[in-house]
Amino acid sequence: GCVVWIDLGHPELVDLVSELAVGGPEDLQQHVLFHLSATHDWRSERVCAAWSAALAALAAREDLSWSQRLMALSYLELSPGREAVPALRKLLRAQHLGARSIALSALRAIGPDATSDDDVRFLLEDLVEHELPEFLRGPSFEHALTYARTLTELLVERQLPGAPSVLAGLVQSRAGSAGAWGVADALWALRALAASAPERALPLIDDWLTHARELDRLAATESLARLPADLARPRLLTAAADGSPEVALRASELWLTRYGTNCPVAPLAGVIDALLESPPSEAFRGR
Repeated sequence: GCVVWIDLGHPELVDLVSELAVGGPEDLQQHVLFHLSATHDWRSERVCAAWSAALAALAAREDLSWSQRLMALSYLELSPGREAVPALRKLLRAQHLGARSIALSALRAIGPDATSDDDVRFLLEDLVEHELPEFLRGPSFEHALTYARTLTELLVERQLPGAPSVLAGLVQSRAGSAGAWGVADALWALRALAASAPERALPLIDDWLTHARELDRLAATESLARLPADLARPRLLTAAADGSPEVALRASELWLTRYGTNCPVAPLAGVIDALLESPPSEAFRGR
């Protein structure tokens, strides 16, 4: 309960969370982390000057376990400062998904110049070499989602030469694989390509919308949310007329979200008239 009233500028706060990260019980570590994040305004309150440097140094210690280092990173992420940049950039190359994810988010919070183009290029190209495992659960799944989302944002901002080719290669090489539930697999690469290089993504999206595999068409439909409005409009109409109810429904949902109106797709779009033995009934139209 004391963490509710503690002064964020108090120097002993760093000692407290450092000791917790290294040797505290997991339930107490999470309890303190939750209350520190929920009961303080870290953007407006004065934070101890040693916070970032001390916790970054702790997270960089290779003699500690990954669980200890991740806990230090979790505390650091509450208020990352520029003193932590060197250690955080080093952790971008760590062979641990959670460490990379938290470090990348913290660097992004510090500022646009906290990461370099080489950092972003390394992270993208490393996904080619090291595919994320399938069926991640719990914190690992959350780390993967955050990692992929933050990397996409950086790719959109940086517009790195060669990045669209790497993303297109990921789309083609991992087609048909679910990957880590849409994280760093073909679906993620297609979305990231649509957001960062729409013209390069169009041929792939148009091709995937014609695939016999329903999941491929659904992946292409999901990527339409990242295209500019004028490019997405005709393709959402096409997807809304898909023979798969799941694809058609998702396209209609994206249309409503994007344009604020119901999708103007014909009621019998996707139905092959020649296969009908009689005019469609109201019951048929409602299915």
